[in-house]
Amino acid sequence: MWILKTENDFKKDRREKKITSLLIGFLSGLFLFALLVIGELNGCSNKKVHTPYSVKKVIRLLPEKILMLSISSLCAAFFVYSSVKRYVRDKCFNEEKFVNSIQCSCGGKYIDLQIYKWNAD
Repeated sequence: MWILKTENDFKKDRREKKITSLLIGFLSGLFLFALLVIGELNGCSNKKVHTPYSVKKVIRLLPEKILMLSISSLCAAFFVYSSVKRYVRDKCFNEEKFVNSIQCSCGGKYIDLQIYKWNAD
């Protein structure tokens, strides 16, 4: 049964959402960073094939790569944090991800799922 969340539930949800979005952002940025460094070492970067760079040259390019890591991580974290809202209907309690109308076919209204939690009792 769906019940209203308490203030502690709201705090826990916000904390979990922030941690999840930052973790996904960091991991996706780290993946991009690894691809860029491997591409430089193998001689494939910026859609050009060139002679592979030495490790010293790649180390000199690290500030640029770290900046790209930071920007891509923040963008990914923002998109994960501002993900699609989910709704629940107040009469039939069916869950929806996107709402085209204000009222359900059962006559109930859509309510933001962030204020409810599922209680298995």
